[in-house]
Amino acid sequence: MSSDPAPTVDTITSVGPTDVELVVIPSHACKQDDPFLAAFAEPFDAENPKHWRTGRKWAVTDVLSATGFNRIMVSTIMAPALSTIAREFDMNSAESAMTLSIYLLATAFGPLVIGPLSEASERVPSMHWQAVFWERPEQRGRSLGVYLLIPLLGAAVGPIIGGFMADRTTWRWMFWSTSIFQAVMILVSFTAFHETYEPLILRHRAGRIRHETGDSRYYTTDERLHANKSATRILGRALVRPLRLLTLHPIIQIASLISAFNYGILHIVLSTFSDL
Repeated sequence: MSSDPAPTVDTITSVGPTDVELVVIPSHACKQDDPFLAAFAEPFDAENPKHWRTGRKWAVTDVLSATGFNRIMVSTIMAPALSTIAREFDMNSAESAMTLSIYLLATAFGPLVIGPLSEASERVPSMHWQAVFWERPEQRGRSLGVYLLIPLLGAAVGPIIGGFMADRTTWRWMFWSTSIFQAVMILVSFTAFHETYEPLILRHRAGRIRHETGDSRYYTTDERLHANKSATRILGRALVRPLRLLTLHPIIQIASLISAFNYGILHIVLSTFSDL
């Protein structure tokens, strides 16, 4: 006589902590749920970047676009004067081409440091690299289009302006003019740029309330999430994040390879432009 099989028992196996960085989804806590929570008021809060006036948002977008235009133009404006620069400094063809393309190293490695710093500390010193994303959803298309289109025009306009300047004046004015333009944009940014990083704005608000009331119970969601994390750990994780995205995500790798190929073709053409 066969015996019935023993019933199976489901067991729960504990899984240790992994090194996977999970996205922290903030809870929808509000002032009504916790009177000591420092949060933006709804439906309007003057300190919330999403509630800024449209003109103020476009001012930041325009300054960022103009700065991006100048940044890309600097890498191409000297193309018509490469042969003149090479003769003056006795450079061979490889060295003259390097003077044009080596500038892109700052474009390649700069965001790997500046971008994470803007998320780990303040965005104002980091030049608000992500400031266009606090537009309302219905406005993001236009602002993002302007922000992405204007810098791309720099690659096309740069050689035209550079050729005119190389023919009418010394090649040094190519760098003087772009430096002056960038200096003006930096001065404008001091008045146009304001902090947009929500956790930092709320931390300042909580600190101000604690100072005014003498009550240390006021806090922000971000302070609770990172209460047991050191500044070194937060900064280190922020700096490593772009490299992990680049090495572990195929879509980012493909987009990076396409951009690298396009920039390579562009600067190969520009480096031979002056010899045509």
